[in-house]
Amino acid sequence: MKTNYVTVMIAGLILCCGLTVSSSPFQMTDTVLQTWGQHSSIAAFDGEVIDQQQPHNGTFGFIGVVPLLPGVNISLAQSFIPQKQMLTHIAVQIGKNATTTSPYMIAIRSALQGDNIAVSFVPAEEILTENFSWVSFRFENVKLTVNETYWMVCYTANVTDNFYVWLANSTNPYPNGTVAISFDDGQSWTNETTVDMTFITYGLDATELDLTLRGGLGIHYTIRNIGAVNATGVQISLQVTGGIFDMINITEDGIFASPLPPYMTIGGRALPLGLGPIQVTMSVRAGNALEVTKTADGFVLFFFVILQ
Repeated sequence: MKTNYVTVMIAGLILCCGLTVSSSPFQMTDTVLQTWGQHSSIAAFDGEVIDQQQPHNGTFGFIGVVPLLPGVNISLAQSFIPQKQMLTHIAVQIGKNATTTSPYMIAIRSALQGDNIAVSFVPAEEILTENFSWVSFRFENVKLTVNETYWMVCYTANVTDNFYVWLANSTNPYPNGTVAISFDDGQSWTNETTVDMTFITYGLDATELDLTLRGGLGIHYTIRNIGAVNATGVQISLQVTGGIFDMINITEDGIFASPLPPYMTIGGRALPLGLGPIQVTMSVRAGNALEVTKTADGFVLFFFVILQ
């Protein structure tokens, strides 16, 4: 227990007083102060907005295996309470050590030791060395419950001298969350209630899509927005296989540029040419709608399709 207590004390000092740790290679004075609070500029879905944020820094915490604590792999987690149903991406202010090679990982969980709802990562080579910047992590098809607590769990591989720094603020500026620290690859966690990490979550109001398949002269599909807000970035994936000697193998992927308004439909058609039984699989999703998949068996006679 004494060893664990000392480890907790050292890591707490690193997190809360990181600016004064002389062993750190990071020089915060090298970063232009006026850019620290800026939001990362990335492509956004139509209607995507900032949901939760804590952009203020002043200290930092380590993620990974630092020389001060050899053999200990540190993970950090920040909780947040979303007000948008669809999580599209998260930006965090981070930097890496010159010896870091493994990617920076963010997992979304409803409990610290629960299952991952989603995981995103950025390779080490895309993150500044011994300096800091906003780095964005994209999430797709992630629907959260508004007003419920979630955790963004940040970690990297347990490799010697493989570590990152995540900027933070020690004045508890974010009222809807807190920080937790793990020293054993996320097996156990210690709460740190006076610190909040820097982060910005982006989200969308969610809607729901309905998909219908039918035969005739080709395979017809109809996508309907059955929710109350626009469906943005509607994407489709259609595969048709089968026929005599498995001669039919069609794959179509695409994205609709315009938003799909509530209760409106869009559609299309695929024209398989052949003879014999076929199998059809189609998926549709949007930036703010979960994926819907339909499958159907059928029969094709030249261009005419009968679906069961």
